[in-house]
Amino acid sequence: QRVQALVWLFLLCLPGSMARIKVACVGDSVTMGTRCGDGIITYPAHLQTLLGDKFEVRNFGKGGATVQRDGMCRDGKKEICTDKDCAYHKLPQAKESMEWAPDVVTFMFGVNDCNDCNWKGPEKGEEAIVKDYLQLIDDYKSLMSS
Repeated sequence: QRVQALVWLFLLCLPGSMARIKVACVGDSVTMGTRCGDGIITYPAHLQTLLGDKFEVRNFGKGGATVQRDGMCRDGKKEICTDKDCAYHKLPQAKESMEWAPDVVTFMFGVNDCNDCNWKGPEKGEEAIVKDYLQLIDDYKSLMSS
């Protein structure tokens, strides 16, 4: 493992002839940057600044998205649940991020999974979120191993 870490560090230090490392930021409105006013940057944009030119960070966030595979959208203005499907794995952003074939993926979900439309109670809710989070991680891991 130390050899792998040293090889990885060496590769990161190579001159710019090497392809940039692709980082996909997937998640809900926290990732997307909903309600970010002028001059406020999203966490993916901030991450790009921190990582520098050897990385390419893209924002694949979608407001209202859930990690739960049966997640429903909530109409914030009317404070009601809708019949619209907000499960991230079914949204265009998921497909786009997977087609981009990232090297690294960050995940930010949970806000919408815990609202009154999707929360299934302390035991079932936690179990559903963990199960579906692990499934989404596996979906991305399978891209990286192929």
